[in-house]
Amino acid sequence: MCKYRKMKIIAVLSLMFFSGSLFSQPISQYLYGQNHWMATGDEDDRTGYIDQLWPQVKQSGVTMVRIGGNAYERNFPDRAKLNAMIDNIKGIGAEPLLQVPRFFTDLQAKELVEYYTEDNSRKVQFWSVGNEPRLHDEDTLDQVHSFLLRLTKAMRDVSTDITIFAYDEAWLRMPDYEELIGGVRDITGLKHNGAWLIDGVTFHSYPNGEEFTRDDVVFSAPQGVAGSIAALVGLISKANEKHSRSGKDALMWGLTEFNVTYKNPDREVTGYGNTSFLGGQSKKKNFSFSGVMNGLAEKSLSGVWLTELSIKTEGNHYRLVGNTQHPDLIPKYIEKLKTSDILLGTSF
Repeated sequence: MCKYRKMKIIAVLSLMFFSGSLFSQPISQYLYGQNHWMATGDEDDRTGYIDQLWPQVKQSGVTMVRIGGNAYERNFPDRAKLNAMIDNIKGIGAEPLLQVPRFFTDLQAKELVEYYTEDNSRKVQFWSVGNEPRLHDEDTLDQVHSFLLRLTKAMRDVSTDITIFAYDEAWLRMPDYEELIGGVRDITGLKHNGAWLIDGVTFHSYPNGEEFTRDDVVFSAPQGVAGSIAALVGLISKANEKHSRSGKDALMWGLTEFNVTYKNPDREVTGYGNTSFLGGQSKKKNFSFSGVMNGLAEKSLSGVWLTELSIKTEGNHYRLVGNTQHPDLIPKYIEKLKTSDILLGTSF
C-alpha cells in the first residue's frame, strides 16, 4: 500500500471495497436536473421539444433546469423569452440555474442579477458564469481567471445571497482546475462584499467521439465521469481545508452537462444524442454513482487526497486511489469511511 521513492514518502491509497446496500444516504434535492435544451425556434432549424413537454419534464422529477450552454453564451435570450423560461421551470416545481455569459459587461451582469433577485415569483437562487471558454483554446486561462473575477465581483455587488458556480469547462482540464482551485490562480479563497466569490465548481463531459459502442456509452463513459468527479472532489477538499471553508461555506461541485458524444448529432429518441433512450441509460448509470461521491466527499480527511476512482460495471465494486505524505493516516481514513451512512455494510 505504501510506496517509497527517492527521499519523498508517498503513501498510495488503493482500496477495493464492496457493499450490498450503498444508497441509503440522503442526497441533495438538486441532484437530478436537466438543461433547457431546447424549445422550438431556439436555434434556427434545430429541432426542439421542451416547450411541448413540460408536463413530462415535471413527471420526471427534475428539481433544477439549467439555462445555459453555447447558444445562451452567444445569443442570450431577451427578457420576455427568459421570463417565460423561468416561469415554465418554476411552474413544474424546479429551480433555474442561470448562466451569465462571459461576454457580458459588469453592468449587464449587475442588471441581470438585480432583476432576478427581486422578491417576486421569478427570483433566481442559482447562477453560473461562462460556458466552455477553453474549448478549442478559445480563451487563455488568464482570460478565464479575469472574467471570473470581474463578473463574480459584479454579481456580489448586487447580492451576497445568491449561489454562484464556475466555470463549466468542456471537461475537467486538471491543470486548469488545479490552478483555479487552491492553486496560483485560486478563486476559491476570495471574498467580495463580505461573501465568497464562488460557492461551487462545475464541469462538463463529452466522453465519446465519432465511433463508440453501446458499452462505451452505458458503462465506460459513466466510469470516466466518476473518476473526474473523484478528482474534483479531491481538489475541493484541499481548497476547503486551505481556506477553512466548512458547513454551509464548503465548496460544492456539479456536473452540468453529460453528453453522449461531442458530435451531439440529433434530438431523436431512437438516436444517440442527449435526448435519446441510449443517452438516458448513460445518465442513469452516472447518477447511480452520485450518492457514493457525496459520501466520500463528506468523509474526507485532512492530509489524504483522492486522485482517482474507478467503478466496475455492476456498480458495487470501487477502487480508490489517492496520496498522502503521512501513511499513518490511511487506517484513520478507512475508519472514517466506515462511519458514512452510504458505506454502511461495506467491507475493506
